[in-house]
Amino acid sequence: MTDLDPRSSIVMKLFVALQAWNIPYVVVGDTRQFPSTITSDIDLVIASGLFQKFQHLLCDFCDEEKINFVQVLKHEYEAWYCVLAWHDKSGHLWFLHPDICCHYIRLGRSYLNSEELLAGRYQPKDNSGLERGFFVPRPSHAFIYYLIKKIEKGQLTSDDGEYLNIQWQRDVKQALSLVQRFWPMPLAEQLALAATENRWSNIDSHSFKFRESLRKRAPISVKGLWLEGQRKINRLCNPTGIFIVFLGPDGSGKSTVLNRVKERLAPAFRRTRYYHLRPNWRCFSRKTQATQSPHASPPRGVFASLFKLGLWWADYFIGYWLDIYRRLVSSTFVVFDRYYYDLLVDARRYRYGAPRCLAILVGKFIPKPDLVILLDAPPEILLQRKQEVEFEELVRQRAGYKKVVNSLPNGNIVDSSKPLDQVVIQVEQIVLTYMTARLRRRQGSKGKRVWM
Repeated sequence: MTDLDPRSSIVMKLFVALQAWNIPYVVVGDTRQFPSTITSDIDLVIASGLFQKFQHLLCDFCDEEKINFVQVLKHEYEAWYCVLAWHDKSGHLWFLHPDICCHYIRLGRSYLNSEELLAGRYQPKDNSGLERGFFVPRPSHAFIYYLIKKIEKGQLTSDDGEYLNIQWQRDVKQALSLVQRFWPMPLAEQLALAATENRWSNIDSHSFKFRESLRKRAPISVKGLWLEGQRKINRLCNPTGIFIVFLGPDGSGKSTVLNRVKERLAPAFRRTRYYHLRPNWRCFSRKTQATQSPHASPPRGVFASLFKLGLWWADYFIGYWLDIYRRLVSSTFVVFDRYYYDLLVDARRYRYGAPRCLAILVGKFIPKPDLVILLDAPPEILLQRKQEVEFEELVRQRAGYKKVVNSLPNGNIVDSSKPLDQVVIQVEQIVLTYMTARLRRRQGSKGKRVWM
C-alpha cells in the first residue's frame, strides 16, 4: 500500500467499518493491484436491502475521517454511485468513488443478485500468503460479473482478458455453467474457448452480437420498468448537478479561479459546463468579444433598455429550464462567469439606461444559482491586475458587489488577493460544504458535521 495515495488507507478503513457494521460485501472487478492502485471507481456489492443503512453509516464514517460525503447518483434502481472528497494537508484534493449495488443490473436488466455474488466470498491473499483485507466473489462469479460488464460496455482489453482467464482457470466447471446460463450455443462455446486460451480479439470485435444475445436472456421486467421510472422521476426532482456563479470586478481573478476549480472538482460530477453571463440559449445566442473599454459605449434609451431587459429575462428563464436544468439532472457542474447580478452592479457595462428598480424587479424572476461566489480584492490590487476601469469605479463596483452578495442567502465572499492556491481551496471548500449539506438534507440526516 503506497504512502503517496491516501485513498488506499481510507478504503481499507471502510472495509473494516463494513465488517463492524455487519454489512456483507464483495469488491467486484479486477482487484489484482487493489487497493495499492486505485484507477477508477470501487465496485462493491452489498446484501440486498442494506443500502440505506450503508449510506447513513457512511456519513458517520466520513465524519470520523473528516471527509466530505458529497454525492449519491442512483444510476440504476439498485445501484448508487457515491463520491467522497477531502483535502490533504498540502491542499491536494482527493476523491473516492464507491459504486454500490445490491444486484447487478444494467440498463434495467437484472443479471446477478446479491445472494449469489456474496455466496462463497473470500479474502484474496498476496504473494506472501497473507489475506489482503477485503472480500471478493468466488472465481466463477467474479468471472461472469466481469464478462457481462465488459460485453455490455463493448470494450474488452488484453488486461481484461488476462483477468478473466485467471478467474476462469480457478473454477472452469462453474464458470462454464454460468456462461451457458447467459448465452446459447455456439456463442457459449466461443466464450469458453476465448477464456481457456486467453484470446479475446474475436469476442471484442463481435461484442455487439454477444451483447444482443445476452440481453435476450435477461429482458427488462415490468417491475424493472416501474422501478426505473421511479428512479428517473426522483433524479428529475432532485438534480445531482450544481449551479455556481462567480462574480467580481475586472482583475479579481474570476477566469483563473473558475478554470482551476472546474478542473479540480470535475471528478465529483459526470461532466462540466461553462457559461459566460447568460445561457445564450439558441435564438438568444450571441457571440461577445472581450473589450478593453467596457464603459466606452453610451447607455441605451429607456425603451431600448427595457426591451433588452425582457430579452435577458427570456434567455435566463427559458435557457434555465430547457438547457441548464437538464444538465443539472444529468449531474453536471454548471459554472457561470458573471450572471444577472452584474447588471445590478455595473449597468454601464451592459448599456442599461432604464431605472435600476425595474432591473431589481426582473431579477426576482431570474432562476437562482445554488451558490454565488464573489472574488473580492482591494481596488489597488484590482487596478494593478487590469486597467480597464478607473480606480474610483473599482471602489464603487467592489462595494456594489459586496452589497448584492451579502443580500443573498447563498452568497459567499472570498478574498482573491491571497495566493491562487489558497483561493482555489477556499472556493472548493465552499462547494464541498454545500454539497455535503445538501446530501444530508435529502437523506434526512441532520446535525452532522460538514468537514472542509
